[in-house]
Amino acid sequence: MNFTHMKPRLPVFLGSALLLASFSGVAMAQSLTLWGPTSNSFYQLPVGESIVLVASVDESQSPQLKGYKTDQLNCYSVPISYQGSDNNNAKWECKALKKGTGNSELFITVGSDPNRSDTIVIQVEDAKPTVHSEDLQLWGPSSDSFYLLPIGKTIVLTAGAQESLSPKLEGYKTDQLSCRSVPASYQGSDNNNAKWECKALNTGNSNSELFITIGSQRSDTIVIQVTANQDSSSTFGSCAIIQVSQEGTTYKYEIWNSSKMEKDAACQMDRARVQVTKGDARVTTSDADSMTVTASSGAKFTVFADKGSQSISRDVQVLDGTSQDCTISSSVQGNTVRFDIKGVGGASQMYCHFDGNSYDLLSGDAKLIEMTEFSLTFDAMKMGRIRVLAASPSTYSVEYEINSGKVGAPSSHSVPPAGYEDEVLVNFSTFTNPFPDTNLVDLSGKAAAELYRRAIIGGFPDGEFKGGRPVNRAEAAKFLLLGRFQSVEEVSNNGRFPDVLDKQWYTRFVVTAAQKGIISGYPDGLFRPADQVNTVEFLKMLSLTFGLQLNLSYNYNDVPSGSWFAQYAGIAQKYNLFPNRTSQLQPEKPLSREEVAIAIYHYLSQR
Repeated sequence: MNFTHMKPRLPVFLGSALLLASFSGVAMAQSLTLWGPTSNSFYQLPVGESIVLVASVDESQSPQLKGYKTDQLNCYSVPISYQGSDNNNAKWECKALKKGTGNSELFITVGSDPNRSDTIVIQVEDAKPTVHSEDLQLWGPSSDSFYLLPIGKTIVLTAGAQESLSPKLEGYKTDQLSCRSVPASYQGSDNNNAKWECKALNTGNSNSELFITIGSQRSDTIVIQVTANQDSSSTFGSCAIIQVSQEGTTYKYEIWNSSKMEKDAACQMDRARVQVTKGDARVTTSDADSMTVTASSGAKFTVFADKGSQSISRDVQVLDGTSQDCTISSSVQGNTVRFDIKGVGGASQMYCHFDGNSYDLLSGDAKLIEMTEFSLTFDAMKMGRIRVLAASPSTYSVEYEINSGKVGAPSSHSVPPAGYEDEVLVNFSTFTNPFPDTNLVDLSGKAAAELYRRAIIGGFPDGEFKGGRPVNRAEAAKFLLLGRFQSVEEVSNNGRFPDVLDKQWYTRFVVTAAQKGIISGYPDGLFRPADQVNTVEFLKMLSLTFGLQLNLSYNYNDVPSGSWFAQYAGIAQKYNLFPNRTSQLQPEKPLSREEVAIAIYHYLSQR
């Protein structure tokens, strides 16, 4: 196996992950083997750092990584598309969470084969100390090390290191300051030093002490104290009224900071009101940062938010049932990619807009730089695949590939996601198959297409559905919640599950499922998001997600009446969730994407 000839893809193993290049020249064995980055079988891994492990078998054989202590290590499979090499060997990245008692002894198995690989032992150690370096500097706009920054104002900080060294800005309080990296092309100078722009959001009880790090080196500190404006209403003009939801002709609006596209204390109103030009509209509920407006079909009105002597407004037109298409286009501008949403006539229309749920990161690390109601701007130098969709009635969502300053042509289109109450599509004669590896004649192809139409399940970076791939517990929570509720808001884990990290794609799905009583984790308190979900675990999750009647009759001969999962077995039989399992449920069998898609499709079809 040789990693010296790699395709020019985005590196996946970021931060302090051990480099795969160490594997160059290691010969592949035919037996079941697990390798670390060197020939050693014992590694000491400091908290916060990562190691990559490689299997001697193809990823298509679905090898399982076992033996690691989930309270000490967080291990995830690394998809082929991100591995940065031409081989298809399965790989995992394991990150040290905390030091504990005993070491992790990791090995791999394949399916029901009793053979297992040799063992790699990982001992988690204390995190490496950060060393202050006098050579690493952070500057403000002057030689001062202390700054007073009024709410709404910004300050630019400069590192004494080039952007290519990837210095990190740390120490700022995110409830007080919003700091973003300023790309070199926008810095207005000839040097390539890294820069950040920090904007004051709110005052707090203490100051932010900002510094930069490169590896174990740390710079000196700059202190920023956020201060209140003398007239807090002076910032209200930079706020905007954003539509966040719609049910029929009832609209909910929130007052957001237009530069951050989120709510903050400076954008709170004293009063909400509407001015009607056609039909009927009225404010039904309101508070400091939101309002609900109910209108008649075809109504036209303006909604206002007042604060002191200042007002902001938004024009609204309620659709009268005729089709109003939204289209999404892309353009490259320097080192950015901009997506614009337009209405009829190619102009910005009030019924076509973006909000916080208007894009999904499907792969890579595409980075959103700026968002307005009518445009999304991404860093064009970050590689990734994104799905952009309209927040108002639209004929399609679009998937784009961003790579090294270029954006590919849209690769897939879909009709707007169906709601839970909408009828399931059964006639696919006029429907375009979204996946090249499925057939709309087959049940599995129909199920995959319908779940794609409902924005429950997507494809892989190569566009395929890959129905034979296993489904883990986090993915199962995602599919079921989106099938029932359409969208799931961002939430933090806050220590609920020790092995569920914050700000991961799966965090909101796992935590929301726990909040709704759909999952509860294992007796040791862990959730194990990366473990494959088996038949009865999925059955229980589906039953609780959709509130189904339990203890129905069943004819499965492998479900003991006294087992904990017997109460869910009848649901599988009633809705024919697993069509190929007539006499046996196979409770412990792990589920594939195809099986999960068919199960959800059959339930939605027969509810």
